[in-house]
Amino acid sequence: MDLFTQFSALVTANPLISIVIAFFCFRFFFFKPATGKFEEYPGNKVIDCANKDAFQEQVKRATAEKKLVVVDFYALWCGPCRYAAPSYGKMSIDFEDVVFLKVDVDQNREVTMDNKINAMPTFILFKDGTMIDRITGWNESKLRTLIERYRS
Repeated sequence: MDLFTQFSALVTANPLISIVIAFFCFRFFFFKPATGKFEEYPGNKVIDCANKDAFQEQVKRATAEKKLVVVDFYALWCGPCRYAAPSYGKMSIDFEDVVFLKVDVDQNREVTMDNKINAMPTFILFKDGTMIDRITGWNESKLRTLIERYRS
């Protein structure tokens, strides 16, 4: 019996193996990880924090200036994150006295773990270097309400 015949017999006798093989073939040929950036609001003032040092520096600077910090924890593959990005960018223009940051959870795992992020998007508000509130999921009106409440 040749190798192909043995493989056919194995797959025929075990349908679960067929499903597993089909899954991996589909994933290999059709699933491509998200890359690049998604649509942003033109002229936005959102600062992308590529690492923990950049994140801490921005929070420290905002604390010294007595400003509210809003952080968007996002992922490129996250549909709601892609949907929220333009509106979040517009908020950075609407609220000039607030610092808007964004953290890619896949690229900046240390900050993600430090802030106990387990769903995207998650928005965390910091005042005086301390977390004061958080929203999991995209809810523009709720985020705007929290910014209005804490920014002064």
